[in-house]
Amino acid sequence: MSKPNTKDALAAAIKYLKADRWLKDGQAGVDVLRASLMRRAGFEVGEDNKGFPVAEYTGENAESVVALAAAGDEVAHQALCRVALRLTDQGKTLPLVLQKYVVAAASKLKQGKRGNPALNSLRDDAILDAVEIVMQFGFKPRRNSAHKDSHESACSIVSQALGECGAALSESAVETIWKRRREAWKKAGIAR
Repeated sequence: MSKPNTKDALAAAIKYLKADRWLKDGQAGVDVLRASLMRRAGFEVGEDNKGFPVAEYTGENAESVVALAAAGDEVAHQALCRVALRLTDQGKTLPLVLQKYVVAAASKLKQGKRGNPALNSLRDDAILDAVEIVMQFGFKPRRNSAHKDSHESACSIVSQALGECGAALSESAVETIWKRRREAWKKAGIAR
């Protein structure tokens, strides 16, 4: 088996990361992702017969967004909170799945989290995707401590790429993010 090409894998990771919305305009990326997750959770916006905007909640597929939010995804959390707020503003009763999530989230309010949690979610998804891109070049996701000096891994290459993009993170931080995000998406049952 031939040795994977580190240079090409690094170039692909840098190209992906520089094109990702997280590095270009993080807040716009968060807004787009939040709106997408609101729709995925069953919140639809349409027009009435007079052309005025009307919001409707179908509740279809809300479980996948709830699972993602429960796994720590801040943007999914914000999307569910906005759906709950809009329904409450309209005087509608929250569906049971949303009621349970809101109560659970309120009982576990996070305090003292560093940075912007929504931007961190976007960053973490970009890192997950970059690691998967590098794995397509034949690299294993992580390397064991015995080979740290002689073998590259997808996470070590993405760590290098992040440094070159001005968003340096250690290899161990990339590994932690990759593992946590992969598990969150898998637990939510959402294909990426």
